[in-house]
Amino acid sequence: MSEQRYDEMMEYLNSEENQGNLEIKYLKGIASVGMGKYDEADRQFTELENDPTIDSTMIEKIKFNKMRNYFLWEKYDEAINYGESYLTLENGENRNEVIDKLAISYFRKDNFEKSREYYTKLLTVPEFEAYSRFQIAESYYSEKNYEKAKLEYKYVADNYGDSIYGERAFYWYLTILLNSGDTVNFEKGKNEFLVKYPVSRMKDTLLMMSGEIYENSNNNEEALKTYEELYTSSVDPNIKDNTASKILDIYLSKSNIKAAQKYVEGITNLDIKSYYDSLIYEKQGNQKAAMSEYEKLLNSPRYKDYACVNIGSKYFKDKKYKEAKKYYSQVNDMENSIYKDFVLYQLANISEIEGKNQEALSGYTKGYIMYNGQYSQVSKLKAAQLNEKMKKDKEAIVLYKELYSLGKELSYREFVIEKLIYLTLKSGNKVEASKYYDELKGINAEKAKKYADFFK
Repeated sequence: MSEQRYDEMMEYLNSEENQGNLEIKYLKGIASVGMGKYDEADRQFTELENDPTIDSTMIEKIKFNKMRNYFLWEKYDEAINYGESYLTLENGENRNEVIDKLAISYFRKDNFEKSREYYTKLLTVPEFEAYSRFQIAESYYSEKNYEKAKLEYKYVADNYGDSIYGERAFYWYLTILLNSGDTVNFEKGKNEFLVKYPVSRMKDTLLMMSGEIYENSNNNEEALKTYEELYTSSVDPNIKDNTASKILDIYLSKSNIKAAQKYVEGITNLDIKSYYDSLIYEKQGNQKAAMSEYEKLLNSPRYKDYACVNIGSKYFKDKKYKEAKKYYSQVNDMENSIYKDFVLYQLANISEIEGKNQEALSGYTKGYIMYNGQYSQVSKLKAAQLNEKMKKDKEAIVLYKELYSLGKELSYREFVIEKLIYLTLKSGNKVEASKYYDELKGINAEKAKKYADFFK
């Protein structure tokens, strides 16, 4: 039993004479718990519990292990029932473990107040003190009472700093500071943490958080310094690759190719390496080498859409529309991609170039209806122009007016106003056309002059 070889233990017990012996039944129950046969263990313990010949010592062991069995079985209501019954015994030598399991059971039932009530009982037991205080902090965090959790984590960190719970509490205290936007105290606390726990497993996470704070505040120098510290100190290859990516993004934004190449060489993930190699080759104007990296990424779950977009755009630029369409369509067929609005726009462009106006119009329309991104305005603009080209002036006016209503958010305001002047004049609505003409005069008087004769 001490070696937890429960299968062998059960085999031995089944071979024993006197199968009705109470101690053998009890040990069978223990073995069943160890084997994860909770229903069998419950049956054995219940038979013993109902035996009128058992003494108080056996009652204590049965109640304790029955409670333990229900706990492992995740039947928390039953575990609570037996646990609280156990605490009424005078000879409860497993009292502290029962209180702990009662606290955990209530915690898992989201009854955090009751959980804290039991953890508080353990605060007077030296070996449970730091653990219980930490669990009380955890209960407040799970309850989303972050202010109270912060105070409790800080208490544990300050008073039990040499324990594993002190280290964990300090980490979660810092996490709450960061999530609440208190980046100044987070940075101060992070530095204290790294001095106190220089080999902590949480060091990597804290340095990554710190780097992201600086990056999000556009302090790229401090972000770079922090990421480089993390890259140097971490032994986790995944973290090193992810950190290298952060560093590379900063260096490439500054076009510091030499520094970037140093970090690309150290990347162990071949997909990430090809991705950054392609970016470097693009910045160097080496299209052939960049294309080679894109092709390597065509089977990458993470970068396939990136590769298809860039290969498709190269063919589009070279007016090889059939080939471009092949790669854009692969992205369009994906369930998720940050490039979906772009490829839909490009596919519509190809259809228009090929004279498939209705197909193109459908593509542009999907673009501005389905997405609200970089290409939604231009998709609507192209749809308006295509309607106009197809002699559908009413539909074109509707779309131009929708664009016009965007106000300062509209990137093509002068062009849209000119279109509305032209189309409203064409429809015979000079009053409305005059409104757009007056606005154009205020924006670009020189451009408005060509329409002056219509409003004399």
